[in-house]
Amino acid sequence: MNTKATPRTNLSVRLARTALVLSALGALAACNPFAGPAAGARQYDANCAACHGDGGRGGAGGPDLTGIAAREGEFPRRAVLNRLDGYGRGLVQHDVAMPDMSHMMTGRLMLVDLGRGASRMMPERVVALGAYLESIQR
Repeated sequence: MNTKATPRTNLSVRLARTALVLSALGALAACNPFAGPAAGARQYDANCAACHGDGGRGGAGGPDLTGIAAREGEFPRRAVLNRLDGYGRGLVQHDVAMPDMSHMMTGRLMLVDLGRGASRMMPERVVALGAYLESIQR
């Protein structure tokens, strides 16, 4: 029996280890108190409530954010986080005029599971705001 490792088996082992590490990091990120719904509620109150109203129910020019999951069939975490991240970086999406949210891009970064095997580093404040928005869906 040939026990010599091939480049292909070495790659498979490295990929399996990488997947395990990413999974562990994702689990730790989920437990991060600075990126959970409570931290996100504080971000929301400071940055979003003036337009989107208390609890995201709509307000002065900002749409209701509590029905995102109902409209989409499930909460589209990847799309919401990408949109929030884009607003924070000054991008205008769908001709929506959002205030400058560049301050959301400061602070710690964390690895976020975006589903379907995708993950990326995102600012903790953006992740927290996304967690809050997910928590207020009706």
